[in-house]
Amino acid sequence: MRGQWALKAVRYDLKRSCVRRVDGSDRFKGTACQALEFSARAQAHLCNRGIIRVEAWSTEQMEFDFVAEIEQPRIVFVIKRHRNGRDWLAEQNELHHGGWWRELRPAIDYAFFRGCRKVCAVHVVDGAGKIERVILADQRGWDSTPVVGPSIEV
Repeated sequence: MRGQWALKAVRYDLKRSCVRRVDGSDRFKGTACQALEFSARAQAHLCNRGIIRVEAWSTEQMEFDFVAEIEQPRIVFVIKRHRNGRDWLAEQNELHHGGWWRELRPAIDYAFFRGCRKVCAVHVVDGAGKIERVILADQRGWDSTPVVGPSIEV
């Protein structure tokens, strides 16, 4: 499904900034697969500047089937509005234990942290259960917790 996507670069300190295209626009029109490919290329271009990922944020409500549309190893995180109307709930899945968040951004950041080394989608769901926003990121090249074994000299 075609839609309009805003591209955001995320730094190590988790601050986001808009990614501008060559023509000066900060929007990308295309399918989810095209937006994910473009964000992966942008991330590869910006990785030397302290950018850990480039996210593609949908700018309008859309029907979206991430599992059918994206073919790489993928994970979907669902964050929905709490019934109190202020907070957010992250649903449990195979990589996320679920959680209650006071703000949306930290919930999104934690979902992407849990989904490192994977192609991820975060579905932000409103109180009625409708997808409000979809956020995509290809994190296959980034490990948030690199493991380096001990070096032993004999």
